[in-house]
Amino acid sequence: MKRNIFIFENTNSLHIEESLVTLLDIFKENNNVQIVLNDKAYTRVSNNSKLSNYIIKSNGVFELLSFIKQVHKDDIVIFPTISTRNISLLYFLSFFIKNNIYYIRNSNSWIKYANHQKEVKYKLLSNITTFFKKQLLKKAYQIFVANNNLKSYLQKNGVENIINIVPYKIFDETYYKKSNYDKKINIVIPGAIDISKKDLPLVREATKLLSNEIKKKINLILLGKPSRDIDKVFCKEWKTEMGSSLTYYTEFISDDDFTSVLQEAHFILGVLEIEYEDKYNKEIYGQTKDTGIEAQAIAYGKPLIINEEFQEIDEINSSTCKFKDFNELNNILEKITTSNYNEIATIALDNCKKISLEKIRKNMKDF
Repeated sequence: MKRNIFIFENTNSLHIEESLVTLLDIFKENNNVQIVLNDKAYTRVSNNSKLSNYIIKSNGVFELLSFIKQVHKDDIVIFPTISTRNISLLYFLSFFIKNNIYYIRNSNSWIKYANHQKEVKYKLLSNITTFFKKQLLKKAYQIFVANNNLKSYLQKNGVENIINIVPYKIFDETYYKKSNYDKKINIVIPGAIDISKKDLPLVREATKLLSNEIKKKINLILLGKPSRDIDKVFCKEWKTEMGSSLTYYTEFISDDDFTSVLQEAHFILGVLEIEYEDKYNKEIYGQTKDTGIEAQAIAYGKPLIINEEFQEIDEINSSTCKFKDFNELNNILEKITTSNYNEIATIALDNCKKISLEKIRKNMKDF
């Protein structure tokens, strides 16, 4: 008999749609899946044709109580997004729902109290959130993480729950499009343009070293819009230097356009500030925190270019180019314009195919 699985999402985070699609694809074949959304989440994802037939709305106290009554003893509830804003609600639900699964994206925030905050209110909120998360871990039926790096980190730090690997995105043949190299190599940096979070100045320094001949062979695409005025100025100045070899957006990018650009990409480029810190937590990309950059490369079957410090998953190691400074990135940019693109493209495609729905389902424990 099929098991009932509820995917409970009550945030309007930018990436919930992709996460919900992945979870639905994994579980719908052998389970009865319903996606429980509040108004904010519903507004963001209700037009997605893959999700629409599985959605139920739960907004407000009475609908929440109705949802709790729907969940039976053996049913599973998956929580894809856990944040400071919704942690108290999830803690409340844990008293009524037996089989809770939490998707951990920021490992340290679940196992370590942070002390870097300068403002008392943020330190207090961070520590309260971590306290609640530690309580949820004790009760959790299972934990989901994006890759083996995060799983190993949690296990080394004493997490004894069953931990299953559920990538943020999975390679999908319907997304894949072979990008033939004609006259230009498309190098895409996905996500919002924010030089405080992405080391785009390093990429700019690398492009300054390119000859005009090499620049003409590159199409560098910043697949996002500037977040602040300082980012707008940065992009304008960089555009002056690069001309038609640099593209960036000034308006919100539709899902269709976002997908189309990634399909036409030859390489995905990530320039992460590896040691991530916000007003609540400290994390390390690739070790304690997952990233959408790696996920996009996997989903679209593309080679990845990324910082040397980043710990990519083993499956895509042979299709990942790494740099430690702008000189090394410059060398990579020069090399990829003259080398055989089809060779690394084939390796990347084969690597990404290893991260398939069938493999994920096969490796799931206790499902």
